[in-house]
Parts: sequence; C-alpha cells; structure tokens
Amino acid sequence: MHKPPPQKTLLALLIGLTALWGGFLFRVGMPPSGVRAAPGAAAISGLAPAATQPIPTATIPPTRRIHMPMLIKPGFRAPIELLEAWTGDDRGTRRSAFLPGASMQHTALIVNHTSITRTVELAWTQVGPCGKRELFAGRIKAGPGEGEYPIDANSPDCTGIFTSTLDASYGVYTATLSLNLVVNNPSLVIVEGGGVDGNSQGFDKCTVPSVAQMQAWWDSSPYSVFNLYLGGVSFGCTDPRLNPLWLNAVAAQGWTFIPTWVGPQAPCSRYSHRMSYNLAEAYQQGRIEADAAQQAAGQLGLMGDLVIYYDLESYSGASQSCRDAALAFLRGWAERLRQRGYKAGAYGAPCTSYILDWAQIVPPLDSVWIAHWYRQSYDPQAQVWDAPCLDIDPHRNSLWASHQRLKQYAGDHIESWGGLGLRIDSDVLDGLAVWLPTEALTQSIPAPAAGLPAPDGGLNAQSSPRAMGLLSPGQGWVLLAERLLRTEDGGARWQDITPARGAGIRLLAGAFLDAIHGWVLVEAVPGERSQAGLPEGMVAELAVYRTQDGGQSWETVLLPTNPSASDPLVGLPVAGYLDFLDPHTGWVALRLPSGSSFSLGRLFATQDGGLTWEERSLPLGGPAEFMDALRGWSAGGPSGDQLFQTPDGGRSWQPVSLPFPRPPAPGQALVGRPRFTPNGQVLVPVTLAEPDPRFLLFSSADGGLTWRLASSLELAPHATPGASLTFDLTPAGGWRLAVPASSAFGLEGRGGSVLWRSPGPGEARAGGGLQPVMVGSGPSLPGGVLALDFVDDMSAWALYQEGVCRGAKPQPGKTLPPGAVALRCEARAGLLGTLDGGLSWQAIALPGQ
Repeated sequence: MHKPPPQKTLLALLIGLTALWGGFLFRVGMPPSGVRAAPGAAAISGLAPAATQPIPTATIPPTRRIHMPMLIKPGFRAPIELLEAWTGDDRGTRRSAFLPGASMQHTALIVNHTSITRTVELAWTQVGPCGKRELFAGRIKAGPGEGEYPIDANSPDCTGIFTSTLDASYGVYTATLSLNLVVNNPSLVIVEGGGVDGNSQGFDKCTVPSVAQMQAWWDSSPYSVFNLYLGGVSFGCTDPRLNPLWLNAVAAQGWTFIPTWVGPQAPCSRYSHRMSYNLAEAYQQGRIEADAAQQAAGQLGLMGDLVIYYDLESYSGASQSCRDAALAFLRGWAERLRQRGYKAGAYGAPCTSYILDWAQIVPPLDSVWIAHWYRQSYDPQAQVWDAPCLDIDPHRNSLWASHQRLKQYAGDHIESWGGLGLRIDSDVLDGLAVWLPTEALTQSIPAPAAGLPAPDGGLNAQSSPRAMGLLSPGQGWVLLAERLLRTEDGGARWQDITPARGAGIRLLAGAFLDAIHGWVLVEAVPGERSQAGLPEGMVAELAVYRTQDGGQSWETVLLPTNPSASDPLVGLPVAGYLDFLDPHTGWVALRLPSGSSFSLGRLFATQDGGLTWEERSLPLGGPAEFMDALRGWSAGGPSGDQLFQTPDGGRSWQPVSLPFPRPPAPGQALVGRPRFTPNGQVLVPVTLAEPDPRFLLFSSADGGLTWRLASSLELAPHATPGASLTFDLTPAGGWRLAVPASSAFGLEGRGGSVLWRSPGPGEARAGGGLQPVMVGSGPSLPGGVLALDFVDDMSAWALYQEGVCRGAKPQPGKTLPPGAVALRCEARAGLLGTLDGGLSWQAIALPGQ
C-alpha cells in the first residue's frame, strides 16, 4: 500500500470526556504554581501567565464548547487523543469545588497511540469573577501510551463560578473545550428561626429543583431553607442536577441548607441496607458514615463549618437490641463528626425512630430534625414543640430546647407559589442549618396589590377544600378541612355529612361511586376515638366509614393495621387514598411517614364494600388505581418517576417501562395517576421536565402488556414543571389537561392555567394525531390546579391552590433591618365549576368563605 507523505497525513484530536455533572462538565484547574508530569509521562513546558482583566461576576455558564478537527476516515485512529481532564486537591483526589487560594491540581489524560514521542501544544485560559487570565501555554512531550499531566496550582482568591478553556493542538489541527469549577467561601453553621422574626420555613425534595425553580420559589414562597441530600447507600434518588454549580447558584439566591445523609437503617428494619446488631460494629459503621458524609459535603462545595443530619427512618415495634444498635450507630456518627470539627444532627420520627433514646448520647446531638406530620400543607404558625413520644413528662419541651430543633410538619404534597407547583415536604426551623456566604443575596419579595395575608396562611383554615368529587352536573362532595360536605344544586347549598368529629380526628380521604355509595378514611388518636365511634386504646387507629344512603348514616370498620406489631412499616399514614370499582370491590392505599428519599405504603382490599379488609402489598407510598379486580397501577416514588403494575389485585407488583421517544433524565419524567377509558384502554400521563419539557400520554389497549405514545404536547422551552400536570378523563373517554400558562408554548408571561383536551372525532389532528386542542384562546383557570373532575364533556369541577407572599426575607444569619415588614404568606385553596367544557369557570362558594 502506498504510504502518503507526512504533510498529507490526516491528523486529529478526539476529545473523550468523563462527565461528573450530568454527562457534560468535567473539571479543570487554576493558575499553576508549578508544572510536573506524572510518572511515565513526558514533561510539560512553557508557562505564560497574563495580566488579570476584571469582568462581571459569573453566573452558571453554558455547556462547554468542543470544536473538533476534521472528520476521521472510517477505520482511522488518531495518533493522539485527549481522553479526560479533571481538577483535584493537592493530593490528587478529584474535586471541582475549592476554597479561595487552596492548593490544587488540574490534570490532562492523553494517550499516544504511536511508538514515538509526539509534541502537543496546550493552552489553558480562565474567565471568572477575578477576571480573565492565561493559566498555562506550552508544549508537552507525550510518550507512547497513556500519560497524566498534572499541574500544581492555587485556586483563585475570589469566589464564584469559573470557566476554563483548553486549546490543544497537534500540527495544524486544534480542539477546544470549555469547562467549569466553583470557588466558595467557607460554609457556616447558623441558627435558622427562633429570632425576633419567628421560625424559618423550609422544604425538602428527593431530587433538587432546577436553579430557575429555586429562584421562582425564593421570589414567591415562604420558604428560605432547603434540605440537601448529600447521598448515602440508602438514598433513593439519582440527582444529576446536584453539583457544585447548582449549590453556588442557589446559595447566591439566598437559600440556606439542611445537609442530610441517608446511610444504613436500623437492623430490624426491612430496608435493603441495615446496621449491625453488634454494638461495636454499629458504632464503627456510624463513624464510617460520618466520614463519607463529610467528604460528600466537601465535594459539593460545603467546606467550612458543618452540621450534617443522619436520616434514621422509622423502625417501630423494635426490640431493645435493635434500639441499642441504632443508638450505638448514632453515637459513632456524632463522635466522628465532632472529631473532625463539625456538628452532628439526626432526622427521625419521634415515636417510631425513638428520638427519646438519642438523649442518652453524651454530649447530646447538636440538633434534631423531628418528622411529625400534623399538617397537610404550609402552615405559617407551625412550631417545633410538642412532639409525641418526645415531649412527655418529665421532658416536655426540655430536650434540644436551645435553638436545636427542626420539624418536618407536612408530608408529601403539592404547593404552588408564583405559578410553580412542586411536590414537597414542609419544615419549620428553630435550629441549626448551613449557610454558604456569597456576594449576591435577595432580600425581599415584591408586595402584591392585596393587603397582608391572614395569620393562618389560608390552607389550614376551616374554609379550605383539599379534596372533591363531582357525581353529576349538580351533585358533588368536598372535604373541607375535617368536614365532609355534599351538594345537590351545584354548590349553592351544602349539607354536612361528616361521619366523625373531634380534635384528634382527621379525614384522610373520601370517595363516592354515586349519590348513594360512599366511603371515608378516618384517623383517630387516643382520647378522641370514642367520638369517632371506635373503642378506646393506647394507639391511634384507622377506620373506614361507609354509607349506602348518601351520608345520612354510616357504618364503621377498623383497618387491620396492627399498630403493636414488630413491623417497621407500621405507623399512621400521612395520606390515604380510596379506590372503588363498584359497591363491593375497593382498596385503601396509605402513604407512610418517611423522609423524601423514601416512598413507603400499605394497601388493603375489600370485596364486601368495606365490611372486611385484607392487607395486600404496595411498592410505593401513593394511590393505587384499579381497572378491574385484578389489574391495577401505582405511580410516584421518591422522584415521582416510577410506575408499577399488579396482575393479581395488589398481591404482587412489577415495574413498567414506557416507550419514551428518548430516555428521560433521572427524576425528570413525572408520572401521573393512570386512568381507564370505557373501551378498556389504560392511559398514563407523563410530564417531562428537562431538558425537553413536554406532556406525553401513553396508552395500552391490552391491559398494560404493550404501550404506545398516544399524545404529545410541547411545553415552553424554558418551562420548569415541578409536578405532573393535572389530568382527567371524561366518562366518554376524552381527556383534559391543565397547563400553567408559564409552561404553555406561546403564552409565557401570562398568569393562570390553560385547559387542553383530546381532539374530537371530526377534528383535524395536528402532529400526526398526537397534538391536543386548547380550550378557548388562553388561560381560563387560575394557577395551581390540583385536581379536575369532568362528569361529561361540559360539566366539571376544579380544585386549585395559589400562594402569594409580601414582605422581606432576612439574609441568612441576620435579622430584618429596622422598619422592614416581616415576610407573610397566604396560600388559598378554592373550588371552581364549569358548564361549558372549560371555556369559563365560576367560583363555588364553600361554607366559611
């Protein structure tokens, strides 16, 4: 074969990047104080630093650029490849977040596929808050094989996000890439809440919201603290968004954080990863987890003072040996964190994680995070005291009493602030959190035109609806706080048909098949059970009430929850769901209390209308929707992206894989509740959040054996849905979808929500039959639509919740300046009705409104 002359040889550099942040960004270092080659690698020569040029403070830069050389002919291998580049500390440990002026390295991994040494020119430049500078310019001698080329450096003296660019050339061909790193100030531990401005409010999610979503809620919500899951073997989510750039950007908005580690759980629990029963081994495991948690915090960019909370989930009914092992583990956790100079906290349920046991640790944990779900949504009056099983005589409100408490007071629910709905847990703080000081901090929220909100915040008022059902154009029911009301005239008048009342009684769920047959799920705590028609005892109970005369009379049956059993899944639910196919066949699904990293549930079935119940199984904590007595589905999970199917009435479950056009990013496919058409189809709505926001509707005509994409609606390019869009099915099989106007294509910047519907038989179908039809010409609903219920093509109810705030959010660690108005927020829920298919909606007055 003829060998071409050297000047005609095809040269190329192929860039192979190992992604640390979601598959695109990898790290590069800062101005080198010296250059050295790894053993076996050729030397790097040439260094020409440039003068600093001031530039504005950086925000998150766009994805790195790669300019490739000319295309490679098939079968041709370039002689030189840049395989990878990264930054690390002065010991060579990879990381991408640094303190100002810290010793560090940036390293290139290059492979020479030939048998002779090649000369490659490298030039590193950097742009960031310190200005623009040249980091390195010179040549390397790349010997045969792979070689690492680390450069000793110091991180910049100023903080922010930095973009570094590498130009690599071999002959006349050049490859360019840009990548990012973060320089942070040392983190600080501060007391959140407890000052003259009152307690702080926070929220948590298994996967972090986007930077845009966090900004929207900083601007519009009462929350200023976010739970930050650092990881751990029991962490239930994959979170590609969480990286040092995200943390830096969100901290600059003003947020403070609750760093949390989710490691092995109690040895008697059913979790996959458990502690040892051996006390010495459990103690050592706690120390190991403390080291891992601190390292994860540092990798993320928290590199100063820290408090880290250990997530110890419920393990109720435990033996003393199990409780002793968990206590030994937490003792090791706390001692090791303190040896490293940090503060130690823990999260758990006061009764079923045995928080009172934790008081035996000497010295005590620096702060505790109590999971006591006594509300169903935001409560501005929430407080950290009076936790059951902890604040009992003689310790009533005396343990961890000096600004050392956080409380998770409302479990899994959707809240809408500023037109953005997120599925969250709500927290109140009078205890320790972590602040990452940055230059830019938002201080206040623009005041709306209306006056100050009501002190109760609205959602927990007696006039706030939280569930509803429309049975006919005139008949319907609503759960209004802890009352069950029904109407026969479209809401003009209401009748109270509540089956049980009392201070310790909660109505968890309601369901009506028709105007006659209905069920209500009720929780009754000790001291109130006699008012609920239940026998008195030492523990709370769950009961199902059923009516066969439209609520004029009720029958009561206890659910067999067996609260005294040695079962880690025993515990009162935070939410309940009822699903009935006919007057005889139905299910009760329960969501159990847990951290956001878990989703735990129980399922009970009846075949006699609720007179007797049998426990089945449930793969997650959420509703179960049944097509018939055997086939059912359940959607949700910690990230909201899971779907399971049962072929046997809930006795067993299998995961379902939907045929997405492209695989969605982890945690970005938000699966809604399945629905069933009259002709036997299963419909599953899915909202894709990133990077290509859109609504997808999948259908199955064979009971879930096969699936196809039935409809698709493109959302606005910058839409940031935080929960599955609200979807409903009409009795005829048509469907409706509520989309916030901020997410609707072409309607960005407008308030409210837009209603979409499936196309009718005679309508043209755009997009190959996949495109739905907008109802009207714009928003006809308010923002924050939580539920739709169409009883025909024209008649429907809509349940919505909208929040608004005014006043100032104090900067982290500070009180409000003199004369500033403290932040006050109101979240109101309401009921609307339509008789024209959704073209117009009218408010339905409820008692007390």
